Amino acid sequence: MQLANPSFDVFYGDLSRALCTGKHLLLCTKNLVLNIPALYQHIQEQQVDCAEFVPSVIRNLMLYLKQHDKSLSTFKRLIVGSEQWQVSEYQALATLLPANARLINSYGTSETSIDSCFFEGNCKQLSPSAIVPIGKPFNNSQIYLLDPHGHLVPKNVIGEIVISGDGVSQGYINNKASNQQQFINHTLTKDLEKLIYKTGDLGKWDNNGDLHILTRIDKQIKIRGHRVELGEIEAALAKIPNVISTWVKVEKIANHNQVIAYYQSENILELPSDIVQTHLTNTLPTHMIPDHIIALTQFPQLSRIKKMAMPQVIQAAFANQIYLSLPTSQTFCIDFELD
Repeated sequence: MQLANPSFDVFYGDLSRALCTGKHLLLCTKNLVLNIPALYQHIQEQQVDCAEFVPSVIRNLMLYLKQHDKSLSTFKRLIVGSEQWQVSEYQALATLLPANARLINSYGTSETSIDSCFFEGNCKQLSPSAIVPIGKPFNNSQIYLLDPHGHLVPKNVIGEIVISGDGVSQGYINNKASNQQQFINHTLTKDLEKLIYKTGDLGKWDNNGDLHILTRIDKQIKIRGHRVELGEIEAALAKIPNVISTWVKVEKIANHNQVIAYYQSENILELPSDIVQTHLTNTLPTHMIPDHIIALTQFPQLSRIKKMAMPQVIQAAFANQIYLSLPTSQTFCIDFELD
């Protein structure tokens, strides 16, 4: 079953799996993916035995199954990827599958032919709140962890995840600068030089030889399965007339990554919410639209911004006098006092 947009790299993984196993691929519309009861009915009626989900969709499906005492009885293989999710969720999902079904957490990038490694197995040794490991590389892929000087790091030491092997592409079209930064021929050992792709993700190997992904080196994050550069959102906000300061962050709310955008304008009352919403909708892809937009009457110096210092979304929603609702996000007008 295909859940991804045809423009998303995961679609080609779905297509390849179907063609290489002699199966047919069920194409799902966006409306069906968002309608969980209808999605489950479609799975049952079509006897779907394999699909790849992003965590945001599988969470909603798991909640529906739990509420209605149902299971995914037709599945032989279920893959979850493109975002981080917790061990407790992995374990809960396993109970909704047949005993002989495979539950796989996948990891990879478009630049290395979608998936390069996977985790499948027992998570009992991990904390329920821990992130599911991304496991071990495929047979035709190699994964290394490098320190800032390009040296291999040992187990339990954090390094940048780099990928080598048959899946590594030749680089970006007409983007020489990015190719020189991310696709490099690297001498990993004295007698071993390979073309590697630098993912920008930080990770570490555990004592069992499984890879754990931790965070990004840059400000890029994963939202709804898409890689998002927070600086691009800040730049789009800054282009709105009368906006003088911006800052964008990601915060986990109810176990979901949500993008929160802060901005200050010359006069908040002269910059109504519909202008902010329209501008961002016209300049950014849908998956990059912030979940919450918070307007500040005063903005702290960038060097003094701290994670806990900025107004919190949940607090702001109930504590502030001005609340403007947007079709796909929220805008709050907040009086922010500096120390």
